[in-house]
Amino acid sequence: MIAWLREWWVGLGRRERTMTAAAGSFALLAFVYMAALEPAWKARERLSTELPRLRAQAAEIDALAQEAKRLASRGVAVESASAAKVALEQALARANLGGVSVAVLDERRLAASAKGVPVTQWLAWAEEAARESRLRIAAVRITRTSVRAVVDAEATFEIAARR
Repeated sequence: MIAWLREWWVGLGRRERTMTAAAGSFALLAFVYMAALEPAWKARERLSTELPRLRAQAAEIDALAQEAKRLASRGVAVESASAAKVALEQALARANLGGVSVAVLDERRLAASAKGVPVTQWLAWAEEAARESRLRIAAVRITRTSVRAVVDAEATFEIAARR
């Protein structure tokens, strides 16, 4: 094959060789451009538009990871009903809710009952107590009283299963 190409090249005139070399160079440059440069250029443009979005997503993931660490360190997970009762009573003392009693139902459940408490104060306390002690609110019963925004309420808290 090489011998045939050499014989063909020698058989060409000077002007034909020049034109053939120029056409071959042009074809080689076009091939290099289409095979290597154009795809790289397009990928560079695509990445330059995607990079800010990807950086924003990475920053958001970092922020969410830090928030998860911060939230995991909040509160104290309770392991027993007696520890949960202590945690609920401490939350009651901080919330200044009088007339609320906490009773242990079994080794995983506790009940907090209140008579004549302000509804907003009760709901805020129940949410904070569940969050801070990592208890799950299993059931809530709220009964309206004759006084506006004052209720009789009962909440059943459950110790979350360990993972």
